[in-house]
Amino acid sequence: MQSLVALARRLAGIFRNRRDARILAGLDARMLADIGLDRADLRDAFSEPVWRDPTHVLVRRADERRTQRPRLMPDHATLEYPPTQRPARLHL
Repeated sequence: MQSLVALARRLAGIFRNRRDARILAGLDARMLADIGLDRADLRDAFSEPVWRDPTHVLVRRADERRTQRPRLMPDHATLEYPPTQRPARLHL
């Protein structure tokens, strides 16, 4: 009985995620790019069988792009300021 309940919950989660992924299909290319996706990613996610969660594909693709993206700013730990150019402190 517990395995049937677990299976039903898993399927319900998959269908809920599939519905939520459909909302992403309504976004324009710029908005998708902001979250690290493109139309091909959505197409690949929805080509998965119905019983598979499409969000796994989307998360993996977004993570791949995020790790391949060049860093725009170095870590703050690596920044060294000359004594005369220290960042200003905000006094509240």
